[in-house]
Amino acid sequence: MNVFEKFWNGELDPLNIPFIKDEGYRLADVQSKREFEQLRAALTKEQFRLVSRYLDTANECEEIFGKKMFSYGFRLGIRFIMDAQNDDLQ
Repeated sequence: MNVFEKFWNGELDPLNIPFIKDEGYRLADVQSKREFEQLRAALTKEQFRLVSRYLDTANECEEIFGKKMFSYGFRLGIRFIMDAQNDDLQ
């Protein structure tokens, strides 16, 4: 079965991201959560709400950026394949 068939049949899950299993990512995630809790303890409720809203907005921007980069990477990969295919024909 080729990659397109696997994707169509739901065998390839874009949300099953391998880097989440990466030790560096895991350590950074733990540190981020620890620092977030320190902020929660150090700030007033209003300050913490403001920081939380900021982080929500920043995360939304990162999500949009990630989607755009995924799309760009996918299109770039297709262009490489098309160019390679055209080279084979010449």
